Amino acid sequence: MECYQSLLNMGELDHTCEPTCHNIVIQGKGTIRGGGKELAQAVIASERERLKDFMAANADLVSTCENSNTIPGRVRGRLINISNCSDVRISGLTLADGASWNVHMIYSRNIVTDHCTFKSTGIWNGDGWDPDSSEDCTIFSCLFYTGDDSVAIKSGKNPEGNLIGRPCRHIRIFDCHCAFGHGLCMGSEISGGIEDVKIWDCDLKNSMVGIEIKGTSKRGGYVRNVEVLDCTVPCLLVHSVPYNNDGIPAPYPPIFENLRYERIHITGRSLDKTWSDCHAIELCGFAEPGHHIRDVRFCDLHITGGLGIRQELAEQIEYCSLSMDQGAISTL
Repeated sequence: MECYQSLLNMGELDHTCEPTCHNIVIQGKGTIRGGGKELAQAVIASERERLKDFMAANADLVSTCENSNTIPGRVRGRLINISNCSDVRISGLTLADGASWNVHMIYSRNIVTDHCTFKSTGIWNGDGWDPDSSEDCTIFSCLFYTGDDSVAIKSGKNPEGNLIGRPCRHIRIFDCHCAFGHGLCMGSEISGGIEDVKIWDCDLKNSMVGIEIKGTSKRGGYVRNVEVLDCTVPCLLVHSVPYNNDGIPAPYPPIFENLRYERIHITGRSLDKTWSDCHAIELCGFAEPGHHIRDVRFCDLHITGGLGIRQELAEQIEYCSLSMDQGAISTL
């Protein structure tokens, strides 16, 4: 697919075999820079022209998408594409201005990224670092100036993601900082499942969200066994989202379970161009029986502002040692 035609490419996209490319190091003090917003707009315009008959004939589908660029924008290349690789180290660089995501690893393992600066200012879907149906991926000591998610953990998109069913697991994120952007995210592409994610010592207070788990009702999959420790965030989100639900659906909605948050400072203030109050914690699962958010533990949380806690379609939720400053709204 065209989206894998990136500035730097390694490996062969084949989920049925062992890694085809090994032992790669990209390091230094320089910059790897893509075509950014200008390239993204050119690719979208070209693809929109190619798909004009399809989009005109499927107006109902287009109306359900996140925006009018969603379908033609899917072919935008990454900055660095890592397909079916193992043992890759990216260190010390500035990674800037991919037409969509900056670093995308898929069907890969043992990918380490450290001491990098990610920049994608003003780029729609300008994610920083996206492990996708991959395992044993670690990022630390990185700084993010991203137009979308700083980190987005994924595991395939329906319907192909449901058929392949390859989870993303054993992901480690620590000592990372957001200058702006959405923060650290799991989803919304989770058809193959996400498990065993640990996040600690991250300063995300200048992000829009902080730490988010999200999925759509049709994508299926799961997010489970997530642990977040010693971070500063605007908010903690675990919720269902309505966008990009096209394609053959999974037989069941996603499952979000076994989530642990400990020693978290929550500001309740979100940065999306301007500052605004937000819910410090928002839990909103799926209505179908057996698909509520479940088994979540919050311990040693300090909430200093915002709109309090919103909780629905969630069960087995435990709050242990929760403190709120004067001015923070309590809804428990």
